[in-house]
Amino acid sequence: MTGYELKEFRKAHTLNQDTMSRLLGLSKRQYQRLERSESHIKEEYAEALLNGEIIPKENSHAAMECRFDALNLSFPNKGTMEQVLYFLGLTLSDLEVHDKSRYFYDEYFSFGHINFYRGEQGFLFECTGQGCRELELIFTEKKENWRGFIAFCVLEFSAKCTRIDLALDEKYKEDGTNFDLRELIQLYYNNRIMTASKSYSFRESSVVSTNKGSTLYFGSRQSPLFFRFYEKDWEQAQARGVSVDEIHQTDGFKNRFEIVLRKEKADSFISEYLSDKNFDVAAVAVGIINQKLTVLDAEEDKLHKVWYDLMTSALGYVFVTEPQEVDFERKFNWFKSIAPSLKMLSEADGERAREILENATMKDRHEKQLYQFRQIEDISDKVV
Repeated sequence: MTGYELKEFRKAHTLNQDTMSRLLGLSKRQYQRLERSESHIKEEYAEALLNGEIIPKENSHAAMECRFDALNLSFPNKGTMEQVLYFLGLTLSDLEVHDKSRYFYDEYFSFGHINFYRGEQGFLFECTGQGCRELELIFTEKKENWRGFIAFCVLEFSAKCTRIDLALDEKYKEDGTNFDLRELIQLYYNNRIMTASKSYSFRESSVVSTNKGSTLYFGSRQSPLFFRFYEKDWEQAQARGVSVDEIHQTDGFKNRFEIVLRKEKADSFISEYLSDKNFDVAAVAVGIINQKLTVLDAEEDKLHKVWYDLMTSALGYVFVTEPQEVDFERKFNWFKSIAPSLKMLSEADGERAREILENATMKDRHEKQLYQFRQIEDISDKVV
């Protein structure tokens, strides 16, 4: 199967590159190389695709995808950190040590976007968006999953969940039937949204037609329950400096509905999740929104049809994972910031610049980062 054939196959099944890479167990970067014919897809993968063994037809048209997008676990004993690292197949030597800590902990370590804090008050495990995706790659390599990891932390070491975020993604539809989030904003302005929360805040970009998109908030950021609804396609287009059409093509993003659970709400969610093997994360996430918000028609005293077509869809909702390689790109961002100074020195006195670099001594943490950079590049350069 050529790169062109793979791309046409994906488009014929109305899938984006993000979904295809996940189905094949690849990073999106690796998958994009396949479509560009820079790497070759294994014959058994091509056959599995053509035979319908990889694409899960029952989930391919789900109304929304749900994923964990943040997880904070607080442990009473700081010595537990080594046990958690062992579960993940990591050691202290794999972690970057930071000079300054956060949240009043004495020590701060990280592996990609997965953070570890340790102090006399105990140990805190923290991962948000990208960190969750990196954690899922570790799960894949260790043949583990979210339930197994959380159960290990909570049941074995009495961890408390202090925050968990649930992200519901409505994928882009070429037929134009996506829910218009800006209509929800207009309904808010016209008092057509009733909320069970006593406090809420609202923010929208000053001009919604620009690349800033629109965002709608319910609840305070410090409250145990907080909603954030936004146009993810516009948000990603601005972040990457590309067009919204390109985001639709490569990632399939449209709207995101985020649920942030903190403190007792987060811990209660995890308790139910662990106690029920049939716990449907995606359905529960949609249920939380429906319990707290009532959206009425713009004119008539009845429920808003299009909103509830999405929030009570017969197509159902599916919980997904999206394993991604550990991202050390933020290190390169720092290199970019000092690049102008290095270039100036090189052009002013190239021989002296080379001498400075040749005589520079890397510390242990630099050696570890170099090893991690090389690992990532080795993985990305392998022929699939």
